[in-house]
Amino acid sequence: MPKSRREPHKLRFITNQSFPNGASVNDSIPLSDRRVHYDTLQHLAIIIRFLHYTGIDLSSLILWKSDIKGAFRLLPVHPLWQLRQLVEVDGQYYYDRCVVFGGGTSPRAWCAVAALVAWIAFSRFSVFPALHYVDDYFGLSIPDATGGKPPQQASISSDVPVSDQKNEHGRQIEITGILYAGHREGTSLWPA
Repeated sequence: MPKSRREPHKLRFITNQSFPNGASVNDSIPLSDRRVHYDTLQHLAIIIRFLHYTGIDLSSLILWKSDIKGAFRLLPVHPLWQLRQLVEVDGQYYYDRCVVFGGGTSPRAWCAVAALVAWIAFSRFSVFPALHYVDDYFGLSIPDATGGKPPQQASISSDVPVSDQKNEHGRQIEITGILYAGHREGTSLWPA
């Protein structure tokens, strides 16, 4: 299936682990084990509001975001779980050895790793937390004199592979499909 509207030429392989209905791999996983809590732009707005009330000059901050390249493909699965991920392509059978897009626990598994990567970025620089929404990281930073990558963004880029086309920083950037400008007293959102 096409990866996104912006990249219709790139394909995403989705394993439908919800088929057949009532007897699928996902049906055997309790809903409580599939729940995920993502960071959102509301969390970023709370951080900006807190910084405003502490007296930090918001106009000196920049926004940044990084997209992890093939996030689920970075996580291997146990060999016994691979048996549940048998895929037929052109009459040939293949075992998918990584977490699949379409697995009930795949987002939760990735979010556990994503939280660790965000914690590492925060603990290295202890300035502002790195937030994440699935495979997108975003946050605030103080720009350096060279105009290079913000330190949290550079930390994430050094720990996991990122998509260079989706690595951005500036006063106004698009995060999860919304154009976000966080340098004002409040926050401004426009549809991208």
